[in-house]
Amino acid sequence: VDGKTLHDRQFTDIVDQLQAGDLLVMNNTRVLKARFFGVKDSGGALGFTEDLLRGFPHLRIFTGTEIHIPAVLENGGAGTICGLANVVPGLLRLMSDGRTPADRRRYLPMVQAVDDILSRGPFIPALKAVIADETNEPAWRCVVPPLVELSLADEQRLLADFRGLAAT
Repeated sequence: VDGKTLHDRQFTDIVDQLQAGDLLVMNNTRVLKARFFGVKDSGGALGFTEDLLRGFPHLRIFTGTEIHIPAVLENGGAGTICGLANVVPGLLRLMSDGRTPADRRRYLPMVQAVDDILSRGPFIPALKAVIADETNEPAWRCVVPPLVELSLADEQRLLADFRGLAAT
């Protein structure tokens, strides 16, 4: 990414991209030879997730729907793999770590409010706009087709609402 322009390159082109004074860090860590067996339900239907929990007790079942976290955990689920964790990880951690179902459910209104703001339009561009704003890295706004970035007006409204929610 160069500003807002994406370039499609091969790793072998990296030499052409480096300039004097650049630092190239190599990650030579080894990968643990293990497999993860589980299911992430992204369908949004809690009843289906509960069916998975009952039907496959030997698998770790995750929800992709943040407002289902308390119910999934209460029924033996493993947790969540979700988009909101990119922008409100602390809130989701508080909800997931609640000692009782009531402790977990008390965070639902705030989680729902965040989800409502980000889901008013296309979720991924909205999520990326918030991350770009929080990190002060404009490149986060870039999306690949068929997705398109939010309009400036939509992004400004989204960020104002998101900041307003964070202030409460």
